[in-house]
Amino acid sequence: IAGFVTVVQMLIQAFIPTLYEILGVYLALAKEKGLTFLQDENSIVLRGPLAAGEYRIAGNVSSQFISGLMFALPLADGDSKINIIPPVVSRPYIDMTLEALREFGIKIEWEDDHTLVIPGNQKYRASETRVEGDYSGAAFFAIISMAILQRYRLVPMPAAAVIPVEDSTSRMMVPVSSRAVIL
Repeated sequence: IAGFVTVVQMLIQAFIPTLYEILGVYLALAKEKGLTFLQDENSIVLRGPLAAGEYRIAGNVSSQFISGLMFALPLADGDSKINIIPPVVSRPYIDMTLEALREFGIKIEWEDDHTLVIPGNQKYRASETRVEGDYSGAAFFAIISMAILQRYRLVPMPAAAVIPVEDSTSRMMVPVSSRAVIL
């Protein structure tokens, strides 16, 4: 049981800075774009129209903020840019979002390693697609299961699955047909 408390404490310590980073992203966006920001103990509300224009967002915070802008800004009345402040730690996830948006008719291009150019007034088109499981999200629970419950089993992943991998020298999508995931 002492080990369990240690794991919980480590998880809490790992997530507290992330919560402050998340709040910082929302606060900065609200302040810069004139949006209303409300927060209570249960929720964060960002209210107002998301206008076309230039957006600066830290590249070392979750790529979900960048992906959210990538989904919304093509619908704005004008062209937009997302300037990602280096380091861009989740580039493979941003690239996966780009691929998904292209399947639905949305055009977004890299201007350089840190800038996405997004034409406005786009429309999503219907498309049939396959959605993979979230293996990177599942990894967190797999490690917890191994550490706390000391139970796991290896399950082969589908041949079409890819895991984004980034190191100091390269960014790539690695096929995992020969790998397995721990459950």
